[in-house]
This record gives sequence, structure tokens and C-alpha cells, in this order.
Amino acid sequence: MAERLNIKDTVQEWISKINNVFSLGTVDGNFKLESIDGLKILFSGGYVRDGSFIIEVPGKEITLEANSTYIIGANTQTGTLENYINDTQPTSDFIPMWVVGTNNLDVTTTDDYRTWACV
Repeated sequence: MAERLNIKDTVQEWISKINNVFSLGTVDGNFKLESIDGLKILFSGGYVRDGSFIIEVPGKEITLEANSTYIIGANTQTGTLENYINDTQPTSDFIPMWVVGTNNLDVTTTDDYRTWACV
């Protein structure tokens, strides 16, 4: 039985619960983490589904702040990759795909949540 989504859950808890329901198993190379250079991270583009629409989102290099955790994903309204510091509420059109942590010099963790989001 699927777990209930709770408004008080964190984004990571929502993603985890949704992953458990859909478990699609493949992302076909969409939004790959291409490279990491210090606090800069490069993602390839890809496709996401928004209802019955397929949206192409180009890749992007993102410079992250030190000692932070970010949620990175696609905005289906603007067709762009966006990033939010973990305590910031993403827009309603945001599909989270990665959680990335940094220390004072480098990216230290990358959690991949693309499976359910990509076409």
C-alpha cells in the first residue's frame, strides 16, 4: 500500500513516496549530472511530462553556494532547470530531480530522484 503524502513532509520525503508508487526504473539519460568542478555542477537537458504534455528542458551549469543543500529540477511552466536551497519552497510547476549538498569547497553529495519525473 502506498504511503500518504503529508503537507508537512519534506520534498525528499514526497519524492521518495512517489518513487515507491511509480518505480519506473529508467531515465534514459535525461538530466544527467555531466560534471562537477568545485561548486559548479553541469546537467544535461532532457524531457519531462506535465500531464499530457512533453516538455524539453535544456541543460544548464549551476554555481552553488558553499555549505548548502539544493533541490534541482525542471520548471514545467518556463521549460528551464532551476535550483532551490533546501529550505526554500519551489514553485508549483517545479519537478524535483536531484538533491545536491556542498561543503565550503566542493559538491559532496548527489541524490538522484529522476526516475519518476522523466519521460
